[in-house]
Amino acid sequence: MKALIIESSPDMRNLMRLVLQRAGMDVVVASNGCDGLVQAKLEVPNVIALDLDLPDMQGVKVCLELKIHPLSKNIPVVMISGHLDQGTRVASIAAGADDYITKPFSVLTFSSIMLHKCREIPDTDSAM
Repeated sequence: MKALIIESSPDMRNLMRLVLQRAGMDVVVASNGCDGLVQAKLEVPNVIALDLDLPDMQGVKVCLELKIHPLSKNIPVVMISGHLDQGTRVASIAAGADDYITKPFSVLTFSSIMLHKCREIPDTDSAM
């Protein structure tokens, strides 16, 4: 299983990568939305953790773009944000996010959600 982490904070990105690697996942990282969109199409991960506040574009816009592209439209997206308001959560889900985790979060909760989202879709590689 492979995860893509699109996160602007180097510390948070490294923590998320470490947690998922310890859970047995291969991990690819990107520090901004543009790089994340490119990595999603190149790597075609099983799940994407997406920061809401990126330096070049909002995570909601990245999510919308992921969900319209044929290579990434079926990849579960877990939005990660420090925003606690209901409106941000609703906007993220409306953009196609499959789940929403608020920062700070438990590493156990994060890894459990990411692994669960991987198992919700069939593995396209093994179907061929």
